[in-house]
Amino acid sequence: MDLSSQLRNIGLSSYEARAYFSLLENPEQTAEEVSRNSKVPMAKMYSVLNSLMKLGMIKSTTTRPKIYAALPPEESIPGLIEKKKREIEELEKSAQKTAEKLQEVYKKNKQESRTNVWQVLEEDALWREFKRAMLTRKESAYTLANTKNWKYVFKHPEVLPDKLIDSKVVGKMIIPKEIMTKKTLHKLPVKLLKMYSRPTAFIRTIPEEKIQTPMQIVDEERVGIPLIDPETKKFIGGTIIEGKQAVKPYVDYFNMMWEKAEHTEHKIRLALQAELAKRRILRRK
Repeated sequence: MDLSSQLRNIGLSSYEARAYFSLLENPEQTAEEVSRNSKVPMAKMYSVLNSLMKLGMIKSTTTRPKIYAALPPEESIPGLIEKKKREIEELEKSAQKTAEKLQEVYKKNKQESRTNVWQVLEEDALWREFKRAMLTRKESAYTLANTKNWKYVFKHPEVLPDKLIDSKVVGKMIIPKEIMTKKTLHKLPVKLLKMYSRPTAFIRTIPEEKIQTPMQIVDEERVGIPLIDPETKKFIGGTIIEGKQAVKPYVDYFNMMWEKAEHTEHKIRLALQAELAKRRILRRK
């Protein structure tokens, strides 16, 4: 990744990144020179330079024509990040108030759904729907997870409600055999150790190549299915299906996979409990 791309990753536009990098390579330039060297259109140049000035990335003279120069990156880049953090903090405060007001409208106008099949195009949205369903579950939760699903939960344990730790609801999970290693156990978040080692949680393993359709089923009446591009292995969408009759084929498929999977639930629970006990001992020391 080149430096211009890295500048874009921390919040600069393509034009801003190119103009700033040009000023690093060729100190003290007029707007025309920056435009020529950075290949940023002259029509956009002054707005780009003004933006960099406001971000604290560059400085200028008061003469005509103005001469521009980059400020030291070791100071301006951290300054830019701090500015972005402050903006995010303000955004979070504003967004929370807006979300509360919109939620009132959402609840007030919610009605019985006209369909039982929904689609989402963003991975976090699918997991949020799954978490919402888990909060209201009464009997069971079945998960058929590939490595990508497992890694997502591993990195984002917050997608699983805390109440599941003490839940008596039956949880069945089928995961790839290849990922259930000592290394995985050592890195597993405490929340997941507690959740997966409870008496009503059962984990079986199966070779990764046999997991063709990952899914999460709640109370046998709601299923979430992530759609993965077979070539890029990236999330491209998700389907949510509701209703016992519509979900039954997926329950039957899960049960078939459950019978095919290795009966490792007792062995895995003991391993999870042992890892949890070891961490408790280490925490006391």
